[in-house]
Amino acid sequence: MSAAGWTLSVLLLGLVAGACARPLASSGACAPGDTRACYRGAPETRDHGECAPGRETCGPDRRWGACAGEVLPTVERCNLRDDDCDGVIDDGFERAGAPCVRRRGRCRTEGAWRCPEDGGGAVCDAALPVPVPEVCNGRDDDCDGVIDNPPLVGLGAPCQTGLAGRAAHGVTVCAWGQAMCQPDGAARARPCAAAGVECELE
Repeated sequence: MSAAGWTLSVLLLGLVAGACARPLASSGACAPGDTRACYRGAPETRDHGECAPGRETCGPDRRWGACAGEVLPTVERCNLRDDDCDGVIDDGFERAGAPCVRRRGRCRTEGAWRCPEDGGGAVCDAALPVPVPEVCNGRDDDCDGVIDNPPLVGLGAPCQTGLAGRAAHGVTVCAWGQAMCQPDGAARARPCAAAGVECELE
């Protein structure tokens, strides 16, 4: 082989060796010991809410290892955090601290929405209403959601109507939130339209 041919062969071998020594970008090759930031979640969730990138290290095989320490989106929970990394805290739940009420009328209690320790649905911390025996007063005393429903204190007790004759005796009934004496027996009274108005006999 001539000197020129020998020189050319050496140059070609050098080029091939150099090419083999350089890492190929498409193969993910890297220099052992190198580190870099990594994140395998959706790009729009990176650095939002609880989501954060991790670090990966180049191994002896010149390939990147696992992404250590990254935090990826998870199912949203009621915990004052943005778990799914969409930019909204506790979306899908009542806002913690927002006012809430239980029942209505006499049984109404007020409180605020709170996130439970298990991160489940928000709960209203308003105190439970304290029921009392139902009486005829146009209110829901026993807190069952119904006004003046039986059993009512005093309902059905004998009473005096103040009327003459067979209509003098009656039983206590509840109408329009007021206890009334309704004539007993054959003589019945139509409910009074207002307090203090005498009932008409049928």
